[in-house]
Amino acid sequence: MTLAAVLVIPLLLSGCGFVLEGEVARVVDGDTIELSHAGGRDRVRLYGVDCPERGQPYGAEATAFARRLAPVGGPVTVHVRFLLRDARNRLRGEVILPDGRSLAYELLRAGLAWHFRPHDAADPMLPYLEENARAERKGLWADPHAIRPSAWRRMRDRGETAPP
Repeated sequence: MTLAAVLVIPLLLSGCGFVLEGEVARVVDGDTIELSHAGGRDRVRLYGVDCPERGQPYGAEATAFARRLAPVGGPVTVHVRFLLRDARNRLRGEVILPDGRSLAYELLRAGLAWHFRPHDAADPMLPYLEENARAERKGLWADPHAIRPSAWRRMRDRGETAPP
């Protein structure tokens, strides 16, 4: 193994990243935006949350909420959490709004996202905000049959229908 690999591989896997400043080019869905920045354009998957999918109950609401908070052309700062991209070639990061709020936190607070459990240890606010929204029956938590997006995708891919 080369010296460069010895030095770079731990950095890539460590979860540390970098900061991008730019403008929202597009809100793809509740948990994905396209960012236009000095280095080009990137898709960013919000760190720590999973919003309902398009076609899933509350998916349109999550997307509309994200568009209200992070409108096209609006400035945002992205704290990229992982240097490695996900399977869909998206950066994974925390999107910070101009007023300093986290878009992911606001989605959780509004009851329009599940927290992504593998990130609990790194950010204990994620489960806390979800539990508060759940207790207050906000957003998707008003639905006793709310299904995590990962389960909904599996059901959709198998041709099954979700419960009412």
